[in-house]
Amino acid sequence: EYEGRSLQPIDDGYLTFEAAQTARDKGRLEDFPTLRRTPLRAKAGSCVTQMHYAKRGIITPEMEFIAIRENLGRSLECGDSSPLSVGKGKALTSQRTPNDDRSSLDHQHRGESFGASIPSFVTPEFVRDEVARGRAIIPANINHPEAEPMIIGRNFLVKINANIGNSAVLSSIDDEVE
Repeated sequence: EYEGRSLQPIDDGYLTFEAAQTARDKGRLEDFPTLRRTPLRAKAGSCVTQMHYAKRGIITPEMEFIAIRENLGRSLECGDSSPLSVGKGKALTSQRTPNDDRSSLDHQHRGESFGASIPSFVTPEFVRDEVARGRAIIPANINHPEAEPMIIGRNFLVKINANIGNSAVLSSIDDEVE
């Protein structure tokens, strides 16, 4: 632990202390149950990143949460809304034959895996392994326990939402690509 800066109303989305107090009095501003106002920091010579734990073979609660969430997403993708059916061996893509109608909107090309090996059931160990190899990141911060853990990597369903596009008024496609 170390002494952080003093709390400001803007930290909770308010401009003044009076506005924050009014919101607190009306019940609109509640503290997160496990909130710690004293920031945590790693001991000298140590690290508290998910990569640090993953390389040492430690599975964190964040990795377990991510595995559960990935499996829920995969069960929905497979068309089964029941979380109990996760990992029963269903493939993510539908089994199509070469004779299927190529003009159908459901038609997909086989594609190239580029070495990706995505299991049908994601385990916390798989999450740990991908993070340890540097093929995925978990942007989790010990000072923000209220944030839900997620993972960003090619073998996972969570993807980055980026604003890639051009304005009809101010730019062209060439400007956006630059």
